Amino acid sequence: LRASPLDDLGLALAIQNLASTTAQRGGMELTLQVPETPPVLSPAVEQGVYRIAQEALANTARHAGATQLAVTLAINGALTLTVRDNGRGFDTGEVNGDHMGLQLMRERAEMLGGTLDIASGTGDGTTVRLVVP
Repeated sequence: LRASPLDDLGLALAIQNLASTTAQRGGMELTLQVPETPPVLSPAVEQGVYRIAQEALANTARHAGATQLAVTLAINGALTLTVRDNGRGFDTGEVNGDHMGLQLMRERAEMLGGTLDIASGTGDGTTVRLVVP
C-alpha cells in the first residue's frame, strides 16, 4: 500500500514532515536537507525510499536515545537518503536475524536496485545511508 503522505506531499515534503515529527517527539535537534524541487521518481521508488526513512527514523526514536538527528535527501545522479543520529549506537556485528526492521530496510533497498549501509558503534551514534542509482 502506498503511504498517503506521498500522494499528498511528494517524497521530499513527506520525509521532511516525518523527520520533523520524529525529532519533535524525541526532543532531538533536527538538521534537515531536502531538495526544493521535488524529484521525479517512480511511485515504487518513492514508496521504498519513504518506508526506509520511516523505519530508520522509528529506530532512532525507539532505540537511540539521541539528542541530534540529521536527515538528508539528495538527488545528484543517484538518490541518496541519509539518516544520522548521535545516540548510543550499537555493534553492527552483533545484529542478527531477529531485527526485522533492519532486514526489511535492506530488502527494500535491494528491490529498488540500491544499497543500504548502516554504520554504527556503541556510543558513536548510527548512520543509515540508502543509495538508489
